Amino acid sequence: ILLLATLNPVASNENLALLALRNDLYFKHADFTPENLRNYLFFCGISNSEIVFKQAKLETAHFKSGIFKKYNNLFGMKVATKRETTATGFILADFGKVATYSHWTESVKDYAIWQSVQSAKFSTENYYDFLEKSGYATNPEYNKILKGIK
Repeated sequence: ILLLATLNPVASNENLALLALRNDLYFKHADFTPENLRNYLFFCGISNSEIVFKQAKLETAHFKSGIFKKYNNLFGMKVATKRETTATGFILADFGKVATYSHWTESVKDYAIWQSVQSAKFSTENYYDFLEKSGYATNPEYNKILKGIK
């Protein structure tokens, strides 16, 4: 169960920190489900989370790819060399060194780091343009395919 804070003007920072810790501990032990992914995207403050959820579906062939099932990589993230990362290693794939993660939540955290770094360089006002300009969408049809995912 996801524990969300209510808007309480007397809620202390300590209580909010404890709530965040409980949520993070819950997700670290939670099995992957699409619902848990949606909730964790929200919990991590991922911008444009509905589009990002579609990215996960696309990058994992609807959560069935080997890279996801075996290595917990939800977004086809390559190994980061110029930013912080939560990856634990990498595997060699047809398209380069692909990051591996200890748990699916670490993949989401890594995406959040990537998004934060890239949003400092590019506007996220139109997220589809952001994906193209940031270099994430290397297939010229990526955004068209992504928009078609339900």
